[in-house]
Amino acid sequence: MHEQLDWMRRWNAEHERQVGFYGMDVPGWCVSPGPGVAACLERLPAEPGDRELLPAADLGSRITLPPDPAAAPSVPAGLAESITELVGRADAAGDTVAGQCARGASRVVGFLEHGLYPGAGRNLRNEVMAENLELVLEREQRVLVAGHNVHLQRAPSFDGTTTVGGLLAPALGEDLVVIGGTHASGRIPDLDPDAPPGGRYFAAGEEPPPPTEHTLEAALDAAGHRAHLVDLRRLPEEALAGSTALRAQTPHHTVLLDTAPREAFDAVCHVHAVHPARGAADVP
Repeated sequence: MHEQLDWMRRWNAEHERQVGFYGMDVPGWCVSPGPGVAACLERLPAEPGDRELLPAADLGSRITLPPDPAAAPSVPAGLAESITELVGRADAAGDTVAGQCARGASRVVGFLEHGLYPGAGRNLRNEVMAENLELVLEREQRVLVAGHNVHLQRAPSFDGTTTVGGLLAPALGEDLVVIGGTHASGRIPDLDPDAPPGGRYFAAGEEPPPPTEHTLEAALDAAGHRAHLVDLRRLPEEALAGSTALRAQTPHHTVLLDTAPREAFDAVCHVHAVHPARGAADVP
């Protein structure tokens, strides 16, 4: 990420057409509406009660939900209603960014009160990310999105819910191009949310086994390149006839997605081996 930011700054210093950056995920990591409320209030004229709303909406700084749902932060009485009123204030002010920040905070309250899956095929986190991207697309000519395959692919995710790609595809049509990322070897850093910041991402365990024969990773790695980009739309049907699954981007590659590659992606960028980027993981 540091390298990307350095490149963006150099580009913007030398070119008239500027490159910018947006965050698209749920504010507060799905565990606290505080960041969304704070971002909204920063853009609106102050009103009585704002100073009290900020601490009420700050439910902690965890970066993931605890494994036990009962341990999730409880929503103070009246907070949901206050945030709903904040959405109305932002809309009345005509500030779409403030409104979306407040809606994100409202969705976090929904996560905490009702869970991530409000109905069959629905994942509230994916829905929020899709809504945020729609707002960004209204402001920009072209957007490049970086995220896990299971969020961005067109096909349903491993839990059967509609992905960001699936939500955006009907409206964007051919303007949406989904590029998957795969690899054959190397460890993906795991996450320990309770560790100090310097140790949250770590590479643990043994080297994962090679991909099984029926996976997209195995088919692409058979080409023998260190890295290559494959346009699935131009690839002959028989080239991936035996590929019926792809590996989820988990540390030990224990989750397989039974998905036809062309149903998920328009193209795939495959690298033979991955390793933690500088600063992304502690040395095991």
